[in-house]
Amino acid sequence: MEIKRKVWRIVGYVLGIFLYLLCLFMRVKKINHEEPEKLMKGGKVIFCFWHRYLLPLLWTYRKRRILVITSMSRDGEIADAILHFYGYETIRGSSSRGGINAIIKTMKVLKQNRPVAIAVDGPRGPAFIPKDGAFFSASRSEAAIIPVFVHFRGGLEIGSWDRLILPLPFSKATVIFGKQFIPSDVESGKKIFMEEMKRLEDDFKNLFHN
Repeated sequence: MEIKRKVWRIVGYVLGIFLYLLCLFMRVKKINHEEPEKLMKGGKVIFCFWHRYLLPLLWTYRKRRILVITSMSRDGEIADAILHFYGYETIRGSSSRGGINAIIKTMKVLKQNRPVAIAVDGPRGPAFIPKDGAFFSASRSEAAIIPVFVHFRGGLEIGSWDRLILPLPFSKATVIFGKQFIPSDVESGKKIFMEEMKRLEDDFKNLFHN
């Protein structure tokens, strides 16, 4: 098992280098980013986004020591290696394996005013349906949720459950940060998150398509 783990981590580092080369000429436009980027240096906050846009966000906010949740699976081992290659820290666990341990660790680091990022529909979907973990951790820790909307143009769509976007040279990402909120409970947190993501999508359409 240890040998397999080392192999998957090597695969992760190789993919990290490959992604680095692909993203070198990617263009990123950021909107409403000033306050969220201050919180990336230290804040009781969870940045929530869709798994589809993991790779462009990973590149854009590299080397900031943000904590990211990764699963305990083989894919999670590869993702963990890639994330460390880009200067992130990780918490291992998911809704299907090690979830309680991941939630406990997440609440602990939030109380230390360390920012966390979670793909809320990961690790296996269904796509664009948020899981409970981020909102449970935020409500119990009185941490803020910040929705992160991404529009991407020019990338390659991988045929995975989340239709993951692989950035290509000269592709363009638009990253819009939403209004932060502290959820009182899981269900209301998910509802507010979905409403805010819809608002951000509408704002993007109004800004760039009118």
